Amino acid sequence: MTSKVLRVLDIELSIEKSNPPSLVIKAKGEVQTGGWTKGHLSPYVYIVPPADGIYEFDFLADAPEGIVTQGLSKIESKPFIWKDFSADLVGVKVYASQNSRTKQLSRESKVTDPKSVQKLEKVTAEELQNERKSSDQFSIEHVFVWEHSLEVRVRYSGGCKKHDFKLLWDGTKRESHPVQIPLVLVHDNNGDSCKAIVTETLQFDLSEVLNHGVNLDLEGWDNLIKF
Repeated sequence: MTSKVLRVLDIELSIEKSNPPSLVIKAKGEVQTGGWTKGHLSPYVYIVPPADGIYEFDFLADAPEGIVTQGLSKIESKPFIWKDFSADLVGVKVYASQNSRTKQLSRESKVTDPKSVQKLEKVTAEELQNERKSSDQFSIEHVFVWEHSLEVRVRYSGGCKKHDFKLLWDGTKRESHPVQIPLVLVHDNNGDSCKAIVTETLQFDLSEVLNHGVNLDLEGWDNLIKF
């Protein structure tokens, strides 16, 4: 029978720097006796993402049958690999039968080529409208914050020319708590008429324009992004 383990002792979070990045979650715990097997993490299913960015899991394992050694025993979960994990994720909370633990995610910088990082551009409202109207089609596949940078994975048709993207802000701030900053990503396909489906990951440095503690409202992305 599958049940919650007795206690959670520790949680490990790490990011596989793949494209897209994956979050690897491991937990260590205690069980009542020997013989428990198949430790694993079971994620909660959300209709609405948690407001605090803390995503929850149960730490489960298969209880033994028959004669077992008595006394507390250690158990580890197999790694839970979360591909395309939520951009608003702040941390993970794991529940056992007698306790729970929370671990926040350390968002260390993932910049591998500083030359590829673009700056957030501050423009006038009129310039923003003109850029939006002339933007070529694309879709946003995933977003994530690394320290002071916003990473955006985009999808578009092309393949024969280099495509250019710009992240724009007209200085507008929506008075909410926390403050919302509306951002617009625009695309120039440079006349590329090829029809291959291209996926590209972009990275934008926000540090010169924005401070942490705001929510980013990126046009074309449904959820607010905590920065």
